Amino acid sequence: AASTPSTSPLSPISNSTPSVDVIIPAHNAEVTIDDALSSAYFQSYVGLITLIVYDDNSSDDTVSKVQAFQERVGRGGSEAVGGNPPREVKLVRSG
Repeated sequence: AASTPSTSPLSPISNSTPSVDVIIPAHNAEVTIDDALSSAYFQSYVGLITLIVYDDNSSDDTVSKVQAFQERVGRGGSEAVGGNPPREVKLVRSG
């Protein structure tokens, strides 16, 4: 008999769990970018969350703050690690 997948919120990600992309536009956001990233990254949602920071030629430390966040969280792979939900953090820089 085929087993029925668990639907517990703590169950591993399944094909029926949609992924979520969070786009964070940023321009000279060094003061607020850490809070914005942390707020989205540490959600309890069990599916894949991809954070995409679109930096519009900031002249402050926005880019370095995003890169430091990526380093702190291990650049976020698409695989769940240690029972934590999968996360990705990407940085896109304007032209």
